[in-house]
Amino acid sequence: MKKIILSILVISFCFTYCESNVVDSEEGRLVKADDSNIIDSVKNLYKVDAYRLALREMKRSDDNYLEQIEISEEYYKYYYNSLIHIYNAVNISEADSVAHLFPIHSFPNPYFYQIIVKVEKNSEIFKKIINNEPTGIIEFDSLLSKYNFISNSSFEFSTANYFGLRTEEIINLDAFCKKLENFPSILGASPDVAGGSGNDIVGEILEDKVYYAFELGWGDCYSGCTSLRRWDFNVYLNGKVEFIESSGQTIKDKY
Repeated sequence: MKKIILSILVISFCFTYCESNVVDSEEGRLVKADDSNIIDSVKNLYKVDAYRLALREMKRSDDNYLEQIEISEEYYKYYYNSLIHIYNAVNISEADSVAHLFPIHSFPNPYFYQIIVKVEKNSEIFKKIINNEPTGIIEFDSLLSKYNFISNSSFEFSTANYFGLRTEEIINLDAFCKKLENFPSILGASPDVAGGSGNDIVGEILEDKVYYAFELGWGDCYSGCTSLRRWDFNVYLNGKVEFIESSGQTIKDKY
């Protein structure tokens, strides 16, 4: 009888533990990564990377991308945990290179935090927004308040006016801008953009793994980086990191 009770407790513990240490997705269940020994500043960089990769995944695969202001938490968790698995794989020299020796993070495309809005010349919205006052349009004001946007710049031209909005929230700015364009007197809205090119992380969630390419760019990056070194990895559902190959210029060419 004691053996039966013990077996039930073991099974119950295993079920609870396993349920709390996986990330669910339509593609499968990824083992959570241990980030307890990583300093907050580094974790925050990978969190931004994960949100950016999740947003790219949404744009690539979700038909209703422009209707979703909030970024998929499912995609985010998949990318964050698999990135941390690579960070922790210090026994793989190539993983150590992209995470520690040349800490590579995603290029800011898509861009977060800042949008530019174009409005009619005599728009009442413009007059209120540039002073960070409520416009009186309840749905509009609620939308800005929900995502903590504030006005941080304005430009007046002969045919139209523009104002900048900034937030520290990480959201799908394409969808947010589309929502803004439904309001009267707003002629257009778009996220700010980062010029040139640079280091980047390319990712894709596959059926049984997450694929990554870490890109180290140098040279004339205003024109798209004239030199590039790339490392490819797979991260499997059990957390195993597999280095695939590296390509491009050798690192000694950078120095």
